Amino acid sequence: MRLKSIEHLFTEPDLSPFDPYYAPYSFAAGMDYLVGEMQRRPRTTRTELTVLLPPDQIEAQPGLEARTREAIERYAEAWASSARQTQDIEGVRARRVLAVAVVFFVVAQLVYLWHSRTGALFGASGILLDVALEGLSVAAWVVVWWPLDQLLHASLQYRLDERAYRTLQGIDLRVLPDPNPPAPSALLPLTPLERSDPPQRSAPSSPS
Repeated sequence: MRLKSIEHLFTEPDLSPFDPYYAPYSFAAGMDYLVGEMQRRPRTTRTELTVLLPPDQIEAQPGLEARTREAIERYAEAWASSARQTQDIEGVRARRVLAVAVVFFVVAQLVYLWHSRTGALFGASGILLDVALEGLSVAAWVVVWWPLDQLLHASLQYRLDERAYRTLQGIDLRVLPDPNPPAPSALLPLTPLERSDPPQRSAPSSPS
């Protein structure tokens, strides 16, 4: 990963495509991009990261690799703990909602089945009642969908996030000087070209 600054490992870089350090991972912080790559390969058990920085930054910051490794460990621990906490909170909410949703689902389906067999409900019948009970049956399925989705799909996603961040704590990190740093002139910001008005042509004088 070729970065303009070590800070771009944890913060989103503000780079223009005109900047030679602009890369496919410039849309997000370097660690966010790395976590996404790890989630693309969930079977990977070992992660290596090589960060290339301008040589002058490495010379000006002795021990940068060790400090960066410690920063990654703190970053990974914080986000892994956050993922676990969010998973626990959402799980508690989903189970509470599911308990109420199951009761509503059972009652709604019993009413719907009773009407389907008898053609009436408490002596009432008609097309409006039929439509209302059809809607009640559909609503019963919708009500149980959210808590089941949270317990199954969302919970799995939080576990994958936590696993990815835990894996970061054992990352094999190397911070090296960029062997091909861009020329200083390539780093200068572009300035808009000055537009000059075309010279005015004098009107031909009329013959006397």
